Amino acid sequence: MSNNGNKCQEIVMRYKNGDKEAINELPQYIDNMIYSLLKPYKLYNDRDEMYQVAWQCIMKCVDHYDPSYGTLFTTFAYPSIKRELRQYRNRIDKHNRYTTDGEQNIYKILSIDGYIQLKHHGHIRYTSLENYLESKEDVELSALVRELKEIIREELKNVKNDKQRAIIADYLCGIKGTYIAYQYSVSPAYVSRVVKDFFKKVKDQVSE
Repeated sequence: MSNNGNKCQEIVMRYKNGDKEAINELPQYIDNMIYSLLKPYKLYNDRDEMYQVAWQCIMKCVDHYDPSYGTLFTTFAYPSIKRELRQYRNRIDKHNRYTTDGEQNIYKILSIDGYIQLKHHGHIRYTSLENYLESKEDVELSALVRELKEIIREELKNVKNDKQRAIIADYLCGIKGTYIAYQYSVSPAYVSRVVKDFFKKVKDQVSE
C-alpha cells in the first residue's frame, strides 16, 4: 500500500466518520492518480473540465465506499474514475462531431499544401488559401461553409466503415491525427490515408 494510498484511506475514513473537513486534504494525496488517468487525453484542450469530472466521480465514490469489503479506497475509485472520464470524452466527442462549426477545419478540406483546388466548367485551377479567403465576401464565405457542411454530412453517411467514419469525424473536430491513431489503435499513416481519401471525395464535389 503506497503512502498516498494510506493517506487517502485515512482521510476518507475520517470523512465517513463525521469529519467533513477532512475531505479538503484529499486532493494533495489523490491528484497524482487523477493526472495519471488524464494522460491519454493530454492533446485535448478541456482537461480542466475533465479534472472536475474526475473529482465529481471521486465524491460519489467516497459516498459509496464500503471499507468492510477490505478494498483500498483508491483501488475502489480508480476504475470508476477511468470509466467516467471515458464516458465523458465519448459524449463530448459525439456532440462535437455533429455540432462543431469548425470553419477552419472545413477550409482544410479544400486545401492542398496551402492551396485551394477549384473546379469551374470542368477545368481545375489552384490559388492560395489566403488569397481565396480574402477574395470572398462574408456572405460568400458563409454560403461556402454551408455548402461544405452539407457535402461533408452526406459523404460521412457514405462511409460504411464505423472506425473510418469516427476517424474522419474526430479529425474534422480538430483532434490531432497522432491522438486519433492512439485512440483507435491504428497507425498515423492509416489515419492520414483515411482522411485524405475522404477529403478527395469532398473536393471533387466543390465547384467555384
